[in-house]
Amino acid sequence: MRPFALVFAAAALMVTPVFAADRVSLAFQGADAASAPRHPAQSALGAQPASTLAVQKVIARQIDAVRQADAKTAFSVVSPKLRKQFTTDTAYLKVVNRQFPAIADARIVAFGELKKTSFGLTQLVEISDSSGQPWMAFFLVDAGKAGQWRIANVVMIKMPAQEA
Repeated sequence: MRPFALVFAAAALMVTPVFAADRVSLAFQGADAASAPRHPAQSALGAQPASTLAVQKVIARQIDAVRQADAKTAFSVVSPKLRKQFTTDTAYLKVVNRQFPAIADARIVAFGELKKTSFGLTQLVEISDSSGQPWMAFFLVDAGKAGQWRIANVVMIKMPAQEA
């Protein structure tokens, strides 16, 4: 498998889904996500640059692991709360592949802003799959007790394809 192109985008990403019915895949969302603990790096002005790079590294590791069908690595970067929802790393990878096929098929990955949201710290990621279909992914992350960034949730929106 070819390694995906990793692009760090400096511009803010705007998302305006037109037909929401088939655009949103929400998984792993617990009822108490809004009350998730905040990391010290989350100030009123947003995350610090070092935190941004650390979060992007964890997400890139996750995407690469899913693309390579490496269940152990993919499962190693998820939050403890999310880990409790799955019995094995293989079960986790199956769910990710079923609910987020664009991650397994990612060819171009571009990181947008790391934003503080009502659910916690969220990394915006643009993904283009092998057919050129654009997706917008929102990776909710949390630092956990050890201070290591972990993926707590993912929301993906299928974007309208660009006409050439």
